[in-house]
Amino acid sequence: MATDPQAERILTFAPAPDPRGGRRLQLLPAAAGALEKACSAIAEGSIEATAVLLDSARDLHMLLRKCDLVLPEPHARPAVIGTLRLAVREDERAGTRILRELHGLSDREAALAEKLSRGETIIEAGRALRLTDETARNYSKRIYAKTGTRGQGDLVREVLGGLTPFA
Repeated sequence: MATDPQAERILTFAPAPDPRGGRRLQLLPAAAGALEKACSAIAEGSIEATAVLLDSARDLHMLLRKCDLVLPEPHARPAVIGTLRLAVREDERAGTRILRELHGLSDREAALAEKLSRGETIIEAGRALRLTDETARNYSKRIYAKTGTRGQGDLVREVLGGLTPFA
């Protein structure tokens, strides 16, 4: 199993290499069985994707889907790819920078948009940025116009569905 650095910190692997080849996650038997069954079903083509609960104590799920990666030889072609969705957001400054670049927002507009995407109200976000309530409302109208959104809910979908969470 190959993982990125963040997954390496979150997941635990069996201490010794598996005799069947490769690394294996260290999981409780029920989770290991569910993971193996799901991977087999995806590899066989009987299902396209599914979610597996890896650790109920941490509410850690992995989304599994058929792998479409093509790796150069001599690498084996993986059959399944897993994705972890963590309740972690990007650093606010990085998110603000990306929003500014993607949508042509000013620094203050991007900072307000970032806070709105985190669920703060316009007034709360504006006050955290030391804006008057009226200025925050005016900025929000400009943010919606520049991002092509029609309100805070639409803005949240735009932000979370774009590149900002990866910053």
